Amino acid sequence: MNRKIIFAITILLALSVSPGYSAETELVSDKTLRITVAPSFGFQAQEWDGMEVGKVMAFSTGLGFEYGINNWFAVQALWLPGFNAWSYYDAGKYGYFSDSFFGLKAGILGGQGLIANRVFRVAVAAGLDLPLPSWHDSEREGDKHLWGSVFQVYYDILCYPVFYLNFFAEIAYYPEQRVIGPNYETRSVDHPLEITFELEPRFKHEVGRGITLHWGIPLNFFVAPFVNQNDDDAPGPQISFNPGMFFTAAFADFKVPFDISLSYVAPAAGKNIEPVHRVSLLGRIYVNF
Repeated sequence: MNRKIIFAITILLALSVSPGYSAETELVSDKTLRITVAPSFGFQAQEWDGMEVGKVMAFSTGLGFEYGINNWFAVQALWLPGFNAWSYYDAGKYGYFSDSFFGLKAGILGGQGLIANRVFRVAVAAGLDLPLPSWHDSEREGDKHLWGSVFQVYYDILCYPVFYLNFFAEIAYYPEQRVIGPNYETRSVDHPLEITFELEPRFKHEVGRGITLHWGIPLNFFVAPFVNQNDDDAPGPQISFNPGMFFTAAFADFKVPFDISLSYVAPAAGKNIEPVHRVSLLGRIYVNF
């Protein structure tokens, strides 16, 4: 597989990154189902790292379901970014299903945690990345289509009633496995480790009548140190730094509580990555059982 094709695949993988899904430490409340709909739009410049890659754009819509078994334990099923309904690459369109995630999340410290604390909040989550079938009608894959295990840590420092710091860390492990390539060929994929760190200053303001405004500046760092080391055509270690911003309006006193979030993420630096900008709109409703 030549380098231009591999680079095109990497671009679409970046467009498929989860569209600003919130790395919140707080869990969904007891006996509450949170349903998320997450449309997003990603776009990239025509040239990167001295290589002509063409204009790339993609529109995706994802879904998320989280259910609070009690106040400190929840189950998650996330399909993000979900279905790539439309994309453009060098005058070509490509649609695909992204992979999904299923996991469990537990609150350890904080108001909803096992141990009460007014200054710190800590939660952990573990689960599986589950591959969905890929489409083989082009040379551009839409996701890794690998199964793997994921471990996450969430940590908040509550500095003031209107301000806190959110930390997030994730380690994903994908064992070597064989997949069906875009032209129905079988190939071995060695993509063992992905590490993500995120620091996010967050602010909130209670407007009244059950309406709360949230905004923040997430600073995301990603590294994949080992990417197909035995494949001479594959890209080397991937490192990226992606700052962003988000704004959320939460409406808690409605018959069916809901919130709406708008976010933007832009690449600032990196190696073996592509400058993908991403705009996301998340809508979430809360249903009590």
